[in-house]
Amino acid sequence: MASVTSSSLTHGFARSARASATKSTSSESSLRAAIPSASAAAPSAAPSSSSSTTRLAHTPVEIGPTQLNRLSEHYNRTLSPLLLYMTYDPQNLTPSSDEALRAKDLEHGGVTSTASRGWDPASPYTQHRPQRPPRGNRRLAPAQKPPSAYDASEDLPRIERLHFSVFVKDAVSNKQLLVPVIAQLRAITGARVLGSLADKGINLEHPGGKGYIRVVKSSTRAASFRVRPGMPVGVTAVLPAPVALEVIDQLSTFVLPRVRTFSGYALPPASAPARSPAAQSGVVSLGLTPEAMRLWPGTEVNWDAYSGKGLGAQIDIVTNLRGPHATEKARLLLSGLGIPFLRRGDIRT
Repeated sequence: MASVTSSSLTHGFARSARASATKSTSSESSLRAAIPSASAAAPSAAPSSSSSTTRLAHTPVEIGPTQLNRLSEHYNRTLSPLLLYMTYDPQNLTPSSDEALRAKDLEHGGVTSTASRGWDPASPYTQHRPQRPPRGNRRLAPAQKPPSAYDASEDLPRIERLHFSVFVKDAVSNKQLLVPVIAQLRAITGARVLGSLADKGINLEHPGGKGYIRVVKSSTRAASFRVRPGMPVGVTAVLPAPVALEVIDQLSTFVLPRVRTFSGYALPPASAPARSPAAQSGVVSLGLTPEAMRLWPGTEVNWDAYSGKGLGAQIDIVTNLRGPHATEKARLLLSGLGIPFLRRGDIRT
């Protein structure tokens, strides 16, 4: 009796399982019929395999600044109002001598006066003739940007870029001597080498880049030094304004205060011509001795790893100023950023 009851229960469970399986199969078929398949909705799409995974597009990752630049904040908050007051020149509001001559010519009906040498490219006389040089023996002054009539902060001196150059005279005969110099500039500036196989993504036109390092090659020939055009003679690092401020911060904080024989960069004498190209270029050049090169934070830790220890450097800081007193205003900007300048009579040897 017990065996009969157990067998009947087993057959009952089997029948109920088959009935539930039939119901689930019918529900799945009805669900497939109600929802259109992906192939019917998009016949052109290729069937995806079960093993394929979704891949995101490759996006280059660049590490940005993790903190604000100290000198940049100092310039925006403290130095710029002082420079606006100290660099104000009322003579910029008056027209220059060339503009006065052009206005005088227009008053005479376009006839060129004796002091100004006009040159009309549309005239038959000027065709196939080179333009006449300016009258007199004075050098041509760079074009000066007129002062802004709406925003006075546009006329403030700013740093555009910085050139950190190291020249190796023995590289003419042995190009391998430039390798430790390149490594030294990479440790100081953090820039990448232009033209290397590992750094092909350097964007020279991007203003927010970190700059680049390139090998300087000679452009002229000097037989006495056995130099031909195209021979490597040094290495230079070109840094944009944000990175240039970091280098100037390291120079004024860690390097120059620890040089024993350094008291400040010499200012030009009072007898220096104010109309010279150097006084109107807006470029300030600073020299570094071999003693100062070992005091940079990036190279001081492992200074023994660099072989070129007897080399100095030259730093050229390019500003946005051009015209009269441009370099003087650029030195005023660097003095506010911590670079010391002294008169020649005050320098102690």
